[in-house]
Amino acid sequence: MKLGTVVVCGLAALCAITAVTLPEKKDDSEEKAWRSLEVYKNKLMYSEAIKQYKTIINKTPYEESYELVIELRDYCKEVGEENAYIDACRMAVERDPSDYQSAEEVLNYYYENSSGEMYTYIHKLMNAKDVSDEAYQHYSDFYDTIKGRYSLHHLAVQSVGEWCNDSFALADYDGENDCVINTQGDFLVKGEYGKIDSYSADQKYIAILDNEQKVYVDLNSRRKLVPYNYDSDELVYYDYLGRLENGMANFCYDENKWGYLTSSMSVKYKGLEAALPLSEKLFAYKYEGKWNIYYHGSEDLYVYSCDELYVDGEAFTGRCVTSTKAQTRTYYIYAKNSGDSGWSAVKLVLDFSKKDTTVSAEKLGTLTFEDVRLFSGKAGAVKINGAWQFIDSKGEVIEAMGKYSDARSMSCGLCAAVGENGMWGYIDSKGQFVIEPQFKEAYPLCSAGTAVVRSSDGWYLLSLSEYK
Repeated sequence: MKLGTVVVCGLAALCAITAVTLPEKKDDSEEKAWRSLEVYKNKLMYSEAIKQYKTIINKTPYEESYELVIELRDYCKEVGEENAYIDACRMAVERDPSDYQSAEEVLNYYYENSSGEMYTYIHKLMNAKDVSDEAYQHYSDFYDTIKGRYSLHHLAVQSVGEWCNDSFALADYDGENDCVINTQGDFLVKGEYGKIDSYSADQKYIAILDNEQKVYVDLNSRRKLVPYNYDSDELVYYDYLGRLENGMANFCYDENKWGYLTSSMSVKYKGLEAALPLSEKLFAYKYEGKWNIYYHGSEDLYVYSCDELYVDGEAFTGRCVTSTKAQTRTYYIYAKNSGDSGWSAVKLVLDFSKKDTTVSAEKLGTLTFEDVRLFSGKAGAVKINGAWQFIDSKGEVIEAMGKYSDARSMSCGLCAAVGENGMWGYIDSKGQFVIEPQFKEAYPLCSAGTAVVRSSDGWYLLSLSEYK
């Protein structure tokens, strides 16, 4: 064998030996983490031990980390670290939605702390794709125990009306003075101004009688808006001043004549038979026996006319659905014309997508109704053949919701309805009473999940736990 061949073979052998015998660099960080964990546990350094547990869990493949999370959970419970324990329970359920024991710990924690997350969490669990039948049944049973939970807060008033503009209600404070409460039951105005004609939420004006004249009082600055005729240089005395919204308010004069004012107290329209305040940017007035509906903008836009318009208090429009992308506003109203056998549900659509706004009016379905309630949600209360039922946004009866001696339209997923005992409660979309009939009167819920109800000992604010 030649020398060159020997050298090459020797080098190859040396490389082979080197490749086999060179020690591999070992990642001992996980081993160090375990050693550190034991040290922290022995020293009763709970927070540091929990952090070390999480470090180890993060280094473990997610699909293999469930048992480690359970170990962390049990350790947190053992040492009394409640927040860390609940956090570990959440981690366990994230990895296994069927771990209903950990899930119920989280749910009970939410419930005890009056957290609205409880409902979001239980909905998420019930809709998990890989939840087991057994776990689903546990979640369903838990949901059945909480879905009707609510609290009652006594309102120190003589009487109270329904929510206006989803933000406030007018009430009788002590028989001589009115007040205004918000949807949390707090007093915005508390019985110091006598009788109140109206409250304007946007600018915080109340309309009251001051020195024998109706005026608006600014609750922030105590400044007054006083109706005044600049042509004759005289004060103007009106019988009623309505809500001032978007620079416009309805007013009554000469006992039964109506009109509209601007925020500068100048007259915009006058000589009307009736005039309603702005409602979702629509206003309606009656003239020569016919109701006319307009959209309030830079120039008021005609929308619809009818012989009779359903008005609930001062409101006539139902749920307004605004589509920013499509640049449309959709309203639901109830109207009646001569020759009609009853009320009809009508959908009004305003399309602002083009230079000239287009307006369309469509009667929903073929049914007419003996009586109706303001369509405030996904189900509108209507009276058919002497019984109250519910219709959807297509004007079709929702048979699953049943029939009642009295009812109100849906809001926040619930409808106030009268049970067989003659008392008011709240039903869901399946017609099941989730809040048992127990009230002498019950109004629709606002978007904050509160409603005004009346019991034998007075008025209360009902608050759904789900919306806290």
